[in-house]
Amino acid sequence: MSGLISAHIRDEAPPLASLPTSGRSEGYWRIVAALCGAVLGLAAPGLEQWYLPWFWTTSLLLLTVAARSPWLAGCRGYCFGLGYNLVYLSWLLTIRSVYCEGTSAFCPQLAAFAIWLMLAAWQALYVSIFPCLIKALPLVSGWLPVRLEKKWYWPTFVVLPLAWVLIDRMCNTTQLLGFPWSPLHYSQYKQLVVIQSAALIGGVGISAWIMLVNANLAALLASNVWGREKFTALAFTSGRGLFANTALTVFLSFLLLWFGYSRLEAEKVAVKEKVLFSALQAGLSVKVHQASITDVLKKYFDLSAKSPANSVCVWPEWAIALNYRTNAASLNMASQIAARKKQSWVVGVFDRDQEQRIFNSVCAFSQDGKVLQDVYHKRYLVPVGEYTPDWIRQTPIGTLLYGFGKKYNDMSSGERSVVFDFGSVKVAPVICFENVSPQICAAGVRAGGEVLVDSSDNSWFRRSILSDQMVSFCVLRAAENHRSFVFATALGPSTIVDSTGHVLCQAGREVPATVSAELPIERDVTPYTRWCF
Repeated sequence: MSGLISAHIRDEAPPLASLPTSGRSEGYWRIVAALCGAVLGLAAPGLEQWYLPWFWTTSLLLLTVAARSPWLAGCRGYCFGLGYNLVYLSWLLTIRSVYCEGTSAFCPQLAAFAIWLMLAAWQALYVSIFPCLIKALPLVSGWLPVRLEKKWYWPTFVVLPLAWVLIDRMCNTTQLLGFPWSPLHYSQYKQLVVIQSAALIGGVGISAWIMLVNANLAALLASNVWGREKFTALAFTSGRGLFANTALTVFLSFLLLWFGYSRLEAEKVAVKEKVLFSALQAGLSVKVHQASITDVLKKYFDLSAKSPANSVCVWPEWAIALNYRTNAASLNMASQIAARKKQSWVVGVFDRDQEQRIFNSVCAFSQDGKVLQDVYHKRYLVPVGEYTPDWIRQTPIGTLLYGFGKKYNDMSSGERSVVFDFGSVKVAPVICFENVSPQICAAGVRAGGEVLVDSSDNSWFRRSILSDQMVSFCVLRAAENHRSFVFATALGPSTIVDSTGHVLCQAGREVPATVSAELPIERDVTPYTRWCF
């Protein structure tokens, strides 16, 4: 064991050379941390510096280990996370003023700036937990733990990746107002060889892989460049241990890349049954363009007429502004139009149940003119956007945000997966932001979905990197589940992705468009789909 890992113990008091000597110098290191985080934020989809996470995250590890205490490490981590999220979530500044309500309507630009700052600051809290925990744990560099002087020291090459993904998953929940938008793995959405491993380990596993590479790089730097005495938790005491542990990291990385390359090559020659899909994009919005509901609906009927026969047409969120249960006659008329065009449709609607709860929903029309009896209700609701948490409703914060006399017409959350069976293909639908949830998409596949579709409306924000990030979610869900993904959104870019995560076609932004492609019908269930973390 001692030949494979370093056998030294982290000093109880790190050398003075590695410590800030004053509050002013600690402030300097926090500024450095914020700048390092901002640079890493450039890896966001839309900014496309995908290579940065593979080495730049090392800066967070070095800043963490060099801190005097877990508290100071957490402060540096918070600054790092703040810089990262300010860049990554910069699209929040592009919110359209027509969607601002209450007090925010008086100065939409100020409201957008405040939301951007608050959300970045909130997400930075989650990042700060990682360095605080890492600094508090007894660590030793390498793959295996060491027990010395009746105390265990845990291996950084295992602990750092696990801690990173566990904190991300535990904190980014709607209960904590988490916003799981900016994990590291989304930066790799155009690296097809890399993301194939998501079928085995998921996007979350790719984030762990990135952190492993950075932990190994930090060990190389600490052992050879700045000296072992400054970063004792990361450095190796012998060249042999450094080589052995690094070789194992390289070998595991090679295996994952080999799997990705082999899978892509196998997909090129595989013969599969295919079904034609189309994504409709009106480039027109009731609220943004002050268009009537009738004009928007007519635009979608025109687009469907231009779509190929015998295809499954996916309409965006709220495309037909009708209640599913109380407008059966109107929906039946629409289904007859689909039948005359020999098409099946997946359409965004509303629904209200017997308890008068309102749902953001999608329904389906089969090619033989029937309205399928099952309807899908959105399950992953956006806090404040689609529902208002009680702690906002019942406190002065609600009045501050929405003014006096605000009536909260919140959406209700669905409870189950739905699969639309069109005969030729079984479609698992999700709505808008749900494409960021691996659990919801995997549940749809486990329920029998052979193709994933997303009906979305991104008109809340002007042209920005938001759209690229939405597409990156679709790509990762496709690779995780080995399912093609159709993303139809009102203002673009509507996108069709095949089952390897390759973007087959994409519409422009804020223009009327239809994109179509033949998609393979996949029925296998990947390891990640089965256990989905």
